[in-house]
Amino acid sequence: MLFLNISTGVIFVLLGMRYVRKGLDRLFGSQLVDWLQQMTNNRYQAFFGGMVAGAIAPSSSAIAMLSVQILNQTSLTAGRMLAVVLGANVGITISVQLLAFRLQDYAGVFLLTGGIGFLFSKRAIFRGAGQLLLGIGMVFLAMGIIGSAGTAAAANSDLKLLFGVVDHYPFVVFIGTALLTVALQSSTASIGLGIGLAESGLLPGTTIVPWVLGANLGITLTMMMAGWGSIEGRRLAIGSLLIKGCGVLLILLGGSRFFVFILNLLPGAIDRQAANLNTFFNLILGLAALPLLSPISRVLTFLIESQAIDDSRERIAISIRCYCKHRH
Repeated sequence: MLFLNISTGVIFVLLGMRYVRKGLDRLFGSQLVDWLQQMTNNRYQAFFGGMVAGAIAPSSSAIAMLSVQILNQTSLTAGRMLAVVLGANVGITISVQLLAFRLQDYAGVFLLTGGIGFLFSKRAIFRGAGQLLLGIGMVFLAMGIIGSAGTAAAANSDLKLLFGVVDHYPFVVFIGTALLTVALQSSTASIGLGIGLAESGLLPGTTIVPWVLGANLGITLTMMMAGWGSIEGRRLAIGSLLIKGCGVLLILLGGSRFFVFILNLLPGAIDRQAANLNTFFNLILGLAALPLLSPISRVLTFLIESQAIDDSRERIAISIRCYCKHRH
């Protein structure tokens, strides 16, 4: 029953994030995509635009699909779009910050208000706002369920011993959380689950560091699957993976002592520390990568050549084969 309740909480988080995304679609429609395209004149403006988009549409899978959609519809390069993605990764962290404010006790207020607006209103703007509040209420309700189940599970000595063992294997936690994020298609759901387990005492405190890092890597893997069908989409995914991967490795190689040092720098309880780690990691990484986007773009162009070059090579190869066949 404990694992069933935790799984139910995760499902509520996923449903909540989907309702949030759908509610925002009703409120803004395609205006968000149009506005974001106008914000890509320079890398810093694109970074800010990505932050706003991530805050408005707090879903890693939604941002991944949105980025690939803009690349396919415009002449933007992956390098310029990478600035948008770096900013969006910062904006998405706002949803995790909301989870750390312990609003679980007020989930009913959001559910009641949102349900009335979504079910009984005829205007799209009120239905969208109601669906948005309904989704937020579901997420808060889910955190309460996960926290209660985790507290009950923490009383089980066998489970506590099992979770205590994973504290010695941060790379296993990191890889497992990354795969969990890909499966759930939501970094917020993954980090929310980690916060709920850590608050209950079931998940050791330092384990939240590789847990948050794994959720961040899962975002880039989601983007890779979404954009692999196009050249610029591949470049965008590989660029995001390289930047996130470098930041993740720097922290993971520091080991448990470095994890303790990082958590000591972050104030508050474990939920606030996890939320701040997620925000500061993406903010510092994004600001550090912005001045390097030009060389990163050249590296990506070198690693993944354009379709025109591939077509030219294919034509040359066909010509050589035809010439050899004619000579024979």
